[in-house]
Amino acid sequence: MKENKIGILLLQETHLTEQRIADIHRMYAGNIKIFHSAHPQTPTQKEGVTIVLNKKLVSTEGTKVREVVPGRALQLSMPCRGGDTRHILCVYAPTSEGVQERCAFFKQVETYYEEHPRVPKPHVMAGDFNNTEDFLDRMPMSDTYDSSVLSLDSLKMSLGLMMVDGWRRTHPQERDFTFHRGSGENARMSRLDRIYVTQEVYDFARGWKILQPSVRTDHLLVTVQLTTLNAPEAGPGRPTFPLGLLKHKSLAKKMKERGIEAERELRDLQETERRTNESNPQLILSKLKRDWLKMARDYERATVPKLLKEIQDLEAHLKEVKNDTVRDEKTLQRWQRWRESTMSRSRETTQRI
Repeated sequence: MKENKIGILLLQETHLTEQRIADIHRMYAGNIKIFHSAHPQTPTQKEGVTIVLNKKLVSTEGTKVREVVPGRALQLSMPCRGGDTRHILCVYAPTSEGVQERCAFFKQVETYYEEHPRVPKPHVMAGDFNNTEDFLDRMPMSDTYDSSVLSLDSLKMSLGLMMVDGWRRTHPQERDFTFHRGSGENARMSRLDRIYVTQEVYDFARGWKILQPSVRTDHLLVTVQLTTLNAPEAGPGRPTFPLGLLKHKSLAKKMKERGIEAERELRDLQETERRTNESNPQLILSKLKRDWLKMARDYERATVPKLLKEIQDLEAHLKEVKNDTVRDEKTLQRWQRWRESTMSRSRETTQRI
């Protein structure tokens, strides 16, 4: 969440208990807020959906949650700046049970809103749907029909959501995947994780991406930036630099030397008592801060872009692989090498900044 500046994180198959949630809250005291719905009988063995709020980026005041389907669907209602409220539904559709169970699940969610007309319908529905709607969303490509797609379409229509997920609407011809399993000839990839929104929300959304997380997992992140019509205008903010740069000895040494120089100037000014509009402690401190910021940014420009360039080259190579419709062992091996390389570079970049 910190690396990708995620304000609201939707998770599936979390296997959490109240005790585990309490332990996580203690570990990240004051930084996150967790809402959870567990499997009624075996919470640590299967299912479980979780919504995590990053308190450094979003406010948790006034947020409410409703359990739509225990362990599989949880809705968050969250006030936004400007007076709007967004309703977000996190879902985890059945996978191992089969198509009929997925159909029943989507129908169960649809029935819940029909039987509870006072519950606001979600502006956003996201999660692991365990099916695909387009033959492009699988490798190897397959035109095998999944009847649960019809049940999902019915659910989207009843909730007033767009029939096509936001990523596919934004990238109609591209191929990408959020899930992979196996290796070599047994490898399978698909875009199971999606975000559906209303037309109103889509008009104020940007940055639809599928990202490689810096932790080892068989699913990728699907992200989007959302705002509202009444959201206040945000300015550029104050100038800062990543504090992680201070771990680098060469930069820390230069900044320390510049600080000693400023301290000497202040001491000389105090001894001579020659304070003027052109020479005073405020100006010395202001120049020191500007110099420190310039040093940090120069160092950042000299180091971080090299890693980012490597990641961009790998992503460009990946795009070529994903759009290769010929499935063979060599193509799948290239995909797996990219995952390992990008994850390694992401970790290194995070440590540096």
